[in-house]
Amino acid sequence: MKKSAKDNKNKYPYDLLIPLFLMVLVCPFVVRLALVSTGLGDYLWYPEDDRIADLYSYFRSRWMTAAGAAAILVLLFRLGLYREKTREVRTYLPLFIYGGFVLLSGIFSVHPWAAFFGNLYRYEGVFVILSYMAISFFAYQMLDEGRVFRALHLAFAIMMVPMAVTGFFQVAGTDILDLEWAQRLIMTDSEYELYGGDLENIFSGNNVWLSLYNPNYAGVFLAMFGTYFFSFFLSEKRRNKKIIYGLIFAVCAVLTYFTYSRGPILCLFLGVLLAGILEGGKRMLLYSAIGLVLLAGAIFALDLASGGKLSSRIIDSSASSPIEGLYTKDDGVEVRAEGKVVTLSVEGIGDEEYILPFSFEAKAFVSRDDDYSYINLLLDDEFFQFASTDDGYMYVNKAGKMDVIEDVPHVDLPLDLSLGSGRLYIWSRTLPLLSGHIFLGSGQDTYAEVFPQDDYFGKLVYAQRTDRIIEGAHNNYLTMWVQAGGAGTVCFVLFVCFYIRKYIKGFKDIRTSPEEGADYALPQTMGKASFAASLIFIISGFTNDSTLFTTPYFYIFTGIALASLYMKGD
Repeated sequence: MKKSAKDNKNKYPYDLLIPLFLMVLVCPFVVRLALVSTGLGDYLWYPEDDRIADLYSYFRSRWMTAAGAAAILVLLFRLGLYREKTREVRTYLPLFIYGGFVLLSGIFSVHPWAAFFGNLYRYEGVFVILSYMAISFFAYQMLDEGRVFRALHLAFAIMMVPMAVTGFFQVAGTDILDLEWAQRLIMTDSEYELYGGDLENIFSGNNVWLSLYNPNYAGVFLAMFGTYFFSFFLSEKRRNKKIIYGLIFAVCAVLTYFTYSRGPILCLFLGVLLAGILEGGKRMLLYSAIGLVLLAGAIFALDLASGGKLSSRIIDSSASSPIEGLYTKDDGVEVRAEGKVVTLSVEGIGDEEYILPFSFEAKAFVSRDDDYSYINLLLDDEFFQFASTDDGYMYVNKAGKMDVIEDVPHVDLPLDLSLGSGRLYIWSRTLPLLSGHIFLGSGQDTYAEVFPQDDYFGKLVYAQRTDRIIEGAHNNYLTMWVQAGGAGTVCFVLFVCFYIRKYIKGFKDIRTSPEEGADYALPQTMGKASFAASLIFIISGFTNDSTLFTTPYFYIFTGIALASLYMKGD
């Protein structure tokens, strides 16, 4: 029996969308213990044993690379056979050029292996960045029917279910990975014996971080998807679906609060406002305003119930260390505090305990071994050890290696460097790096290797620990400049500008009236929702880095928004 034309029309090869489904339904939940070497053991600021236990990033990056490779293969097949269906690529040209700079920076990187395959809990190497681009272009080219948009929209909703379950477990103080059966699933028997079933030293802490490693990353993720589903809440006419979208948004809002991350909470407020503006009309703006009031009320009530955990973080406290300077010199160790300068030496201290002339606890004593004499210094509950060597005095850092403490290149910002949880401190040390990476960057995931990690005094005051490794600038655009170069960053920003301009220009022609049919209305609503969500990521990039846990969805949203402009009414 011959199949009718209608039957053929209703068939769609959904297997071609596997790369998108991998990114949405699989990658967010890839959690597997990996014991890997960072290759950083030769640096003085890093321990000799450079192995790390990575739970959330290493294998997830491999899955993302596989999804990107699959997207490229399907695109080559599609564009080769159906060239007439190929959509214009001018908008993507700056992004492709940015990809070229990422590739070149990887080839000439200070650490090529890390640049291509990722490193140090981030694992966002060249192959992952190129996979992001591929998946965005893939969504742009492949989303060409209402049913395809609908399948991806359903995938987003399905993804939020296990995310919500995981999040509320964490709100209750229990992570699913605390359970023995779950831990045995994500590591080998020998690894389980090694860690004794205790992953507490690997994951982030007691905030909500979902399956996304860090509460900040979870907050950005939730702000994006909260914005996405609030857009559908505003536009949906059917009561049952409106209730569902409202519930998903409420879940996102509650879990965003429990990340205790200030930036994402502000982004969620902005997302509600953007959704109302894009939906258009006084009525929708009124609904959006009501949503803002309800959201603010809910955040306030949650904060009261939790003892003000969020409000206590609204204003950063200034650096609390009374130490104003700590440096190694040829002839001793220089300590600055309370307007005084004290230089300590082994000979000057002698065999008696020496009390420094400060109002806080400050004392030093000398110890010796077969190789060196040491100054052991206690300053305001912080312990330091300095060795007297033929090359002068050296700080014995937490990695057990000897290094100098001296001023590092920095920009004197006219603000307290403690602001933004120490972000201004990191930016002040990052800005001098930019001039050295105008055309070529240091390579993906090598920021840690070019940041002045030997700024032990600065990290003590503004990062609370001298051994903290600064892995990113906490500003996507600064980190991008260092790793991909200034020219590459300009290309990425141009792509963002072209993308915004193209969508806004096309948005004027969008009609979402019921008369156009569901196969038209849903893609247009997805386009508006995705555009708003992508703007949240762009804005959050000023205080957050690109990560495996947030960036893929920005690229998927860009592809959806641009693809929606090509959907026509009946």
